[in-house]
Amino acid sequence: MEVRVSIEPMNIWSRDFNTSCSFHLRENSVAIFMEKEDAEMIDDLQAFFHYPSYRPARRSVWTVYLYRDTAADMFLTGKSEKINMELGETGKLIVTGKYTVIESDATKGIVVIDSKSKVVSIYNPRYKVRFIDAYRVVRQLFATQLLEHSIPFHGGAVHLEGINIAFLGHKGFGKSTLVTGLLYKNPTSSYICNDRFFLKVLPGHPAEIVQWPECPALTYTTLCMFEELPDRIEYMKHHPGRFVPSERFIDHPRLPGKQEIISNRTDEGKVIFTNLEFTSMLRRSIMPSTSLDYIFLLSRPENNECELVPISDTETMQLLNKNIDAFDSFPDWLNIQGKRNHNIDLAAVRDFPQCFLFRRTYNLEYDLAFLKEWALDRFLDKK
Repeated sequence: MEVRVSIEPMNIWSRDFNTSCSFHLRENSVAIFMEKEDAEMIDDLQAFFHYPSYRPARRSVWTVYLYRDTAADMFLTGKSEKINMELGETGKLIVTGKYTVIESDATKGIVVIDSKSKVVSIYNPRYKVRFIDAYRVVRQLFATQLLEHSIPFHGGAVHLEGINIAFLGHKGFGKSTLVTGLLYKNPTSSYICNDRFFLKVLPGHPAEIVQWPECPALTYTTLCMFEELPDRIEYMKHHPGRFVPSERFIDHPRLPGKQEIISNRTDEGKVIFTNLEFTSMLRRSIMPSTSLDYIFLLSRPENNECELVPISDTETMQLLNKNIDAFDSFPDWLNIQGKRNHNIDLAAVRDFPQCFLFRRTYNLEYDLAFLKEWALDRFLDKK
């Protein structure tokens, strides 16, 4: 297969990159430089990335440049290979000299990666898909950095009554329902994450949970469990503001658009939010990173009474290993080949979160009240 590949990316000094921002999470950071015509993209990116940010950009580990035009005229012919990108999408890849060049089949954008200099150049003439390319590249760069010292998990987490709790479990066990319900019912709660997160574990340091910037996706049936949420969604539908992710974002290409689902209250499909929309609907704040106090491994509803069963260190290791997210849906399509260390000695981590098996009931209201009371008791014990 033939693609057109540049020997050298376009000289950045030939452009006026007078608009910039950077996102930072302690030692992890990405800066984005763009022309003034793309200035609104900073707010759009902020709807997904809630890490501390700065305008203009500060010194960072990785740097991304956005070009509002095609790179076709500056590319030479070369052979490419087909690659898998995110969520089943595909693209073309070629490595030439010190550069990796990728063309997305979905956005038709060109991404040029210089791993040694830690610089990425993105070329796409259309704002909508240029935004998608930028969002995905920045997310991948953060994942590459975080995976060096963090473990990815499939789960959700909330800050509840001064306690930070993560929920792990198989699909359909109620992670998203519990996260949504706890936020809805408790005015002082805060949102940490809904679907995936990184558990940062460094020897001698407390465990830290870091949000993976992904769109929360919940069934309308789940949202209708909470009395006010359908009306709040309808309000958001008619007052979308300037940013409408369903028009710009392709994070879940196989799912129907958000507007269609909101109009059909019997639909079993997914309602897709940005983290900002999700928390605005629930009227809660966002905590993109924080210490983690407890991990609850969910079982299917099977009892008339809630039960939290402490798990031994050996069982904890076994169950956590089963719940590690291999990130198969998010391969290293940038071809950075960063370090991914999942064999971390949890015993060396100071104050590793205590793990429980959470045996739920068939009564969601009872489960939510139980968790709130339990969290409040633990918080008072800490004081």
